[in-house]
Amino acid sequence: MNLTIFNNILRGDLRPWKKQRTEKYYRQVMTTPFFQPQNSMDEFFAVLKKIFSENPDLLKDEKLKVYLQQPPGKLDFNITEPLIEIDLPEPFDITSRFYYYLIKNETTRTTANLFNAITRDLNDTDRHYLINSLRSGVIDKLRDLAEIKSDLRDDQLTAYVLEVLKWSLIRLLLETDKLYPQYVDPIPATDSEIFAEYLSEPVPESDYIKSTVKVDQLREQLQEVLNQEEKPKKPKSILTANEDFSFGFTGDSKKLENVIKQLNLRIELLKDGQTTPDDLLHVLTAKSLTSKAPEIHLDCETTQFRYIIDRLEPHFTNLKPATIDKAGIFYSKRNTRINKQNLYSNKIQNPKDQPTIDDILKELQ
Repeated sequence: MNLTIFNNILRGDLRPWKKQRTEKYYRQVMTTPFFQPQNSMDEFFAVLKKIFSENPDLLKDEKLKVYLQQPPGKLDFNITEPLIEIDLPEPFDITSRFYYYLIKNETTRTTANLFNAITRDLNDTDRHYLINSLRSGVIDKLRDLAEIKSDLRDDQLTAYVLEVLKWSLIRLLLETDKLYPQYVDPIPATDSEIFAEYLSEPVPESDYIKSTVKVDQLREQLQEVLNQEEKPKKPKSILTANEDFSFGFTGDSKKLENVIKQLNLRIELLKDGQTTPDDLLHVLTAKSLTSKAPEIHLDCETTQFRYIIDRLEPHFTNLKPATIDKAGIFYSKRNTRINKQNLYSNKIQNPKDQPTIDDILKELQ
């Protein structure tokens, strides 16, 4: 999912320190649906289309559009207000008021759009991709925000807008985690991750969330609907006995074996009782994989697995997200088959236990 409004506040034409618009302009564009849409976030979106008529790309999200065109599901619920209540600093003038409602309602619209997509006739793989794609985007924006704050000489408006954006991105991440915990990979974000890792800030000493009643109630309704759906059959590997397929390992298999065993021991790479280090070694080094290849069930985070694949790639001729997808035998810790979209959306520079992973992989050099 695109977060173009937020990205433009941080890096584009909506940067508050550029101050391209007058207060008169902001007074003219702020109509009632901009402040508080009543029936759906489409009312707010209609105002945005007028405001950004000269830059329509700000509002495009072609990837999500495909999912929103699928048949509707059984749960019909319009989200028009925050599902998690977090206090935002009050605006102090017309321009700050514009940014306050732009950010607050765009956050709500993003949550609403994701919910509308997730509750349509989708399979779990698509839901997993949408949810974790949004989470990755939000986390990237939080990291970007922290970097920008450290480089800027804050004026009052810039400091205010970045603070409102920070808390709104946190709300968006928490609403996503709390609504769809079964799809979040690896696990919902903690305060330590949000503040210390993403924002490089101290973790708040007091509880900053006022209420989660709305998100808790909606999650219960959503879970009832999802539980009624017929569980999809486990996808089969697309490899056939007649197909010549290999990841093309070019290194020392003994060193790779030691690396796999160390990763399994130190970061819990594989799910105990379902996949052994020898299973993974066979899959990675086989000259020709067939439909009889063992399934590989991970117990690490998908972000860690993606990082490991990237680091291993120089030692293979054919190891990449597309071929992992093609093999059809890799499963996340939540037992969801890993496809290339999962891996694309879970690429981060500093996954959990990165120093440990780097230390182990040195053996292949």
